[in-house]
Amino acid sequence: MPRVQDLVQLAFTPNQAKHICDPNGGWYQPFCSSTVSCLDEIWVYASATTVTVPTDATTRYSKGMKVRFKQGGGYKYYYVTTLTATVITLAGETVANAVITDLEISRAESPFNFPDFFDWTPEISGGGSMGVSDPVINLARFSIKARAVYMYVNLSCTTAVPVHTDLKFTLPTTINTSDNAGGACRISDTGSGTFGSWLLSNGVCIVRISGEGNWGAGTLRRIILTGFYEF
Repeated sequence: MPRVQDLVQLAFTPNQAKHICDPNGGWYQPFCSSTVSCLDEIWVYASATTVTVPTDATTRYSKGMKVRFKQGGGYKYYYVTTLTATVITLAGETVANAVITDLEISRAESPFNFPDFFDWTPEISGGGSMGVSDPVINLARFSIKARAVYMYVNLSCTTAVPVHTDLKFTLPTTINTSDNAGGACRISDTGSGTFGSWLLSNGVCIVRISGEGNWGAGTLRRIILTGFYEF
């Protein structure tokens, strides 16, 4: 009686069979279109967060897919966050200006060695003309599950007059156009802990004091936040 693996090899291309039989921890080489002849699709550095790829990438990749490749050493890991026919934006580790080899992708929930979370560096700013300085990022980590980004943040800064209701930070990825995410969070203002709320608007996270009064001016204005949003 033939093995399942043998039947799969007969019915699918080698790369598809490799994915279905999963002998490589959930990783497989990208699919190639019928008009492209390749064993390992070539990606090329474009910036610290983008790569250029052969055309029609939208027919082979989608947001949330996991990626690993090498740039002269061990594997580096990423999520696909946006894409066009020839450009893919990646979130995770930094893309170096170097040759990309050993490219593999995955749709698995937890492919072999893929990190649970990635760090990122939010940029903090104030609403209106409120001054913000001395940012301290105690924690800023994110993970992507399907089309949702989960973020965990603990940061502080110094604020200066004129004060404002909004203290803002940048997100680890783009968001969808609805800007509808939000929730409660823990903050510290004027030296004491209290509750606040957060919402997304124009691609950033806005944090406000409960009751939406102005933030105070001074040191150690802190945000401790856990949340998720669609991207």
